Amino acid sequence: MRILLAAVLMMAGAGCSYAVEPTVWEGDSVPPPEIVESSVDVGVYIFPGWYRYEGRGDYPYRTHDEDSEWRAVAKKPAPRPLLGFYDDSMPEVNDWHIKWALEHGISFFCFDWYWNAGEHRLMRTLERGFLKAKYCDLMKFCIHWCNHGMDWRNRKWNRPLDEDFQTEALVQMAEYCADNYFKLPNYLTVDGRPVFVVWDFRRLITANGGPEGFIQAVEAMNEALHAKGFKDIYLVAMGGGKQAEEAGFDAMTGYGYYGTDYDSKYEWRGGYSVPYEDVVTHYETTWKGITSREGLPYMLAIGSNWDNRPRAGKNAAVITGKSPEKFAGHCRDSLKYIDKRLNMAIIEAWNEWGEGSFIEPDKEWGFGFLDAVREVFTDAPAEHVDYVPGADKIASFNVLSEEELAGAREMEKQPYPDPPRLLRTVKWEIDAPLPDAKILRAGSRIMWSPSPWLTGSCPPR
Repeated sequence: MRILLAAVLMMAGAGCSYAVEPTVWEGDSVPPPEIVESSVDVGVYIFPGWYRYEGRGDYPYRTHDEDSEWRAVAKKPAPRPLLGFYDDSMPEVNDWHIKWALEHGISFFCFDWYWNAGEHRLMRTLERGFLKAKYCDLMKFCIHWCNHGMDWRNRKWNRPLDEDFQTEALVQMAEYCADNYFKLPNYLTVDGRPVFVVWDFRRLITANGGPEGFIQAVEAMNEALHAKGFKDIYLVAMGGGKQAEEAGFDAMTGYGYYGTDYDSKYEWRGGYSVPYEDVVTHYETTWKGITSREGLPYMLAIGSNWDNRPRAGKNAAVITGKSPEKFAGHCRDSLKYIDKRLNMAIIEAWNEWGEGSFIEPDKEWGFGFLDAVREVFTDAPAEHVDYVPGADKIASFNVLSEEELAGAREMEKQPYPDPPRLLRTVKWEIDAPLPDAKILRAGSRIMWSPSPWLTGSCPPR
């Protein structure tokens, strides 16, 4: 039974050509995705852990893994997902995500994945949610190894021991991935090799004594994979450059290039905001710089938005003025920089609700940002039906208490003014012409003598 959704969306962009009202699906299970093909293999980063709540962490003792990030989001007026404050370890929630993504030209999910020498965090989203979803096999996926610290072994943030990233630990990780992920037919591959994105590739190189040492560690990983019937791992560095090439990485990508160019009127800094247009310009500057140089194949990185007030409060950096139309223009610009060696792009992100970086449907824009992806990267007709679950089903996904939900509803009524702009205090001129003056005349002889500072003849200060 199909009932037009009314009063579910309070869309600020109601006049926008992308603001098409979705339809409530009243069936018992998520309807099958109607897959559309894209001209570019488009992926999205998935931030896991939206299942977290007291008693629902990954470990038997209380850690930050049980602190729900939804609580921080609920204490701000926005954003508000169409699925509510959901538990993303539920297969049904993942089925809705899969359906929405596939119907708008997205072909793979890249899961943020936290693992240090066998210790792990935030795995329920992937292993209990996505991999057990009814439509999992239809969506490709890969791992983005976030190899920064998360209080591993009670150590301080971002300071893991080197042995966590040396040969023995890397082989153990490769074997775990082979047994649990690489073996699946929907794991993303390039030339049959499992794709594995690394957040801090420099840390791996340093931990193994340099590029040559890391190459030897990768050879050991590949030997372990060969023993299980897999091809070599396809390593993608977050960033790139000569160091990644020397260490044997196969490709490069990015996460977010949020910021402004030096000729922008505004500075990108915590506690302030910048216009969306300036950030889009900065992205294109970055794309030009990367693709103008010979180097590793590039999985092009696309940004959605940034507003991390739920996480950072008054210290947040905020992009203002986003819209589906502007995002579509950003995506359209990216087509000029797609590396034909991979023909891949990845969007940051599907669901970074705490950082305001998402294209998953929300109450303000509905499916507008997904419709922009569909328009730019596919030949599918603009007219289509987007389904959403009913209110009762959405309520069944919720992880917050009734008191917290009531507080979130009251918070939505509050004003949410943008932070002020920060005018750039330093003006940069790149390749400015030299002054029109004859510094050296033709035929003149230049006499040089050592500086008195070099000869030691100057008096001490």
